Amino acid sequence: MAPPKNTDAPPAPEAGVVAIKRSITINAPKERVWEILTDFSKYNEWDPFARDMMLTDKSKKPLNDQTLAPGKHLIISFCMPPSLTAQPKPAFELITHVDHTAHRIAWRNVDMPAWLLWGDRWQTVEDDGSGGARYECYEVFGGLFAYVVRWFMKGHLEEAFEALGKTLKERAENPKAEV
Repeated sequence: MAPPKNTDAPPAPEAGVVAIKRSITINAPKERVWEILTDFSKYNEWDPFARDMMLTDKSKKPLNDQTLAPGKHLIISFCMPPSLTAQPKPAFELITHVDHTAHRIAWRNVDMPAWLLWGDRWQTVEDDGSGGARYECYEVFGGLFAYVVRWFMKGHLEEAFEALGKTLKERAENPKAEV
């Protein structure tokens, strides 16, 4: 199963083997939530899942310009299950979509050939209609190893997405937290 070619919209769940989706309402303006979500340099301060995030080139060399843009690569140091103390593991991603106006960002895992494993992750922040924000994290996995993800890692990924939403909410709602 090949990854979807359209990078302007999240893939449908049936495009892959397993899909995970979590959302949370945050009592903070969407701009504040978006600023926290896209400041990769500070993830180690608050996110127990993605402990560090760095923009790189295709050869994994860190970029001087850490401005988000499609076509840049991303190394995520993640902990599975989420933990502030566990030894992180790396994942190599390609940023496929960044829309600062619509508050949407997406990337695709490129650690392996797509026929073995691909994962498209989308994160969005929307106005909740009452001055707060609604954050959503959504990922679809495909390829042969996606069955391994479904059978052995789905629960940990669901836990990780829950932790990401919860800690993003805590940071955004804390007026003393740096943005």
